[in-house]
Amino acid sequence: MADQSGSHIDTAESSTREFDVPAWVVLVETTTPQAAESARDLLDARKLESLGVTVRPDGTTYSMEICGLANAPAEI
Repeated sequence: MADQSGSHIDTAESSTREFDVPAWVVLVETTTPQAAESARDLLDARKLESLGVTVRPDGTTYSMEICGLANAPAEI
C-alpha cells in the first residue's frame, strides 16, 4: 500500500507533475520478459475486478533499464 503522506512530499521533481499515487501496486520480479507476461496473465484484470478490485487502465509491464544492459556487448 502506498504511503500517501510520504508520496506527497514536495520535491524539485514532483513540482513538474501532478501527484498520482495509486493506493496499491503489484510488483513481480522476473528474469525474462516472457515470465513477466505470464505473471501479468495470472493477474488478469477481469479476475481482479470480480473480487471488487478497481484496476487502472494504465497498468502495464515495465522493464528496468539494467535488464537491457545485461545483454549489451562489453566495451573495452
